[in-house]
Amino acid sequence: MRVAENDQVRRGQVLARFDAEELDVALQQATAGLALARASLFEATATLEEAVIDERRIRSLVQRKMQPRATLDEAVAKRKRAEGGEAYARATVQQAEATLSQARTRLEKAVITSPIDGVVLQRSIEPGTTVAASFQTPVLFLLAHDLGQMELHVSMDEADVSMVAAGQRATFTVDAWPNREFDARVLKVYLYHTVENNVVTCTTVLAVDNAEHLLQPGMTATATIFTGRRQQALRVLYFVDGKLVKDGTAAEILP
Repeated sequence: MRVAENDQVRRGQVLARFDAEELDVALQQATAGLALARASLFEATATLEEAVIDERRIRSLVQRKMQPRATLDEAVAKRKRAEGGEAYARATVQQAEATLSQARTRLEKAVITSPIDGVVLQRSIEPGTTVAASFQTPVLFLLAHDLGQMELHVSMDEADVSMVAAGQRATFTVDAWPNREFDARVLKVYLYHTVENNVVTCTTVLAVDNAEHLLQPGMTATATIFTGRRQQALRVLYFVDGKLVKDGTAAEILP
């Protein structure tokens, strides 16, 4: 085990290594198997070349009436058997090469490397842990890219979808920093809607600059998206459970 949570990692950096003793043995066996297969192919090729030469020589002798026809038939059969042996040996080499390639791949997979430059958010294994892949590939490490740029996924009511567009300004707050308001921009609005308890919502993605690294993955937030601004607009006061009563030319709110 080479890394822990919160460690910065580079692309290609080793995160963990599995016990590869059996894989090393398999690689050695595959290497030896390929060597034997190539030796057999070399021998089969030499046998075929010899059979071809014998056939030519005997054919010449038969044409000059110096050997019986049966001798040529036997030489032709020998050459065909040699061709079959050479083809079999060549296929055996290809099979051995595939076995060796597979053994190398398995050994390479025993070393887990980081696919990105980023940070380790979670490590799900400890030294000595047995890892088995059945129906689903187990998650060993959870990595994130540079946390200086993050995304905030906001659940928004379907009634507000028409007012939101990419590029609009937004702000949000998080419980960890209750007295601070963070800036953001609308990145995109998902077309797919979800229904839960008969409430239809869609996900809006906000782009967040986290240069100070105050925000962390998994935090919950409350966001406000600014969909428009009107100048010199008429404002009407609204009070719940109040009444508007006219007294001459003046108006007052009575609770």
